[in-house]
Amino acid sequence: MVASEIVLPVDAQTAWELLTDPGLRREWLGEEWGERGAIVEQEEPGDYLSWWWDDGAHGSRVEVILTPAVGGTRISVTETPISAPMALACA
Repeated sequence: MVASEIVLPVDAQTAWELLTDPGLRREWLGEEWGERGAIVEQEEPGDYLSWWWDDGAHGSRVEVILTPAVGGTRISVTETPISAPMALACA
């Protein structure tokens, strides 16, 4: 499992737009976002986003939580590897 947090000096709505805008998402998630198959699991605009993704050899589940913080919005990201092929994990 890999976990990280950052506080952005913006409100939750702006943080959500930065996370979900297709062009800006590459800045958050790197070029691999477009190269890995991603399936959105749950989306609560402004608060929560989770998805499963797979690069053909490795899969994982990613969870992003946005919470108010002093000076902005805290973004917590947790990526948990899965041991089964993504098709089985999502079934």
